[in-house]
Amino acid sequence: MLLEQTEKTGEAFTAYLTAVRNGPMRSQAIDKIQKILEDPKHREACVQAVKSKPELTELASRLFDAIERQDDPLALTSGLLSLRPDDPGAHNDAAWKLATSPDKDALYPHAAQAVEWARRANELAPNDGGLLNTLGVALYRAEQWQEAIDTLQKSIELGADVPHNWLFIAMAHWQLDQKDKAKQWYDKSLAWQTANADAAKADAELQGFFTEAANLMPADAEEPKPNAETEPADGPDKPAGSDKEN
Repeated sequence: MLLEQTEKTGEAFTAYLTAVRNGPMRSQAIDKIQKILEDPKHREACVQAVKSKPELTELASRLFDAIERQDDPLALTSGLLSLRPDDPGAHNDAAWKLATSPDKDALYPHAAQAVEWARRANELAPNDGGLLNTLGVALYRAEQWQEAIDTLQKSIELGADVPHNWLFIAMAHWQLDQKDKAKQWYDKSLAWQTANADAAKADAELQGFFTEAANLMPADAEEPKPNAETEPADGPDKPAGSDKEN
């Protein structure tokens, strides 16, 4: 049984914090710490446990200070990222969550932060198609339409030739009033959806992107003809890809 599944929350917290400090299984330990600290009722036990572990005071203080910044909803995530500043995956995951999780008004108020974290991930691991997809989506949320298109096309060139890129390229072209290009990319996405119906239905997140595109471009929301093969004029001559790799 995991430590945090027992009443020994403070012991679990210091054990995972020690793992962060010493290096082994650092990423997994930080994930566990986040789950513990996200529950307010566990925090006092964590504070008390650290008092007997002075070697953990500095690390714990970063997280406790972040929690105290109640006016900043991203404070805890920022604090956790400070524990692994050179981890591209951690920055990418944080950016993706912000870029794909709208608020109650279907807006993305933290799009700028998503772009910042995604850029950091790409600095740490350049020329990664999956990381560039996240950056492109974040740029789209930040309404930087042309840079989003350029970034997503680079993601495709690096191997991420998938509808997760095509749909956002289509929507960005639509936002720029480039309706013909938008339709080309959207039709390519619909053709993939028809040809890969089971995979498309199994990916709830991707289905959400299809819905978003259809809502944005209702006039172009037409079912493709069977076996339709559409390739955007400004896109690479590649076969349709598989699921997103992020």
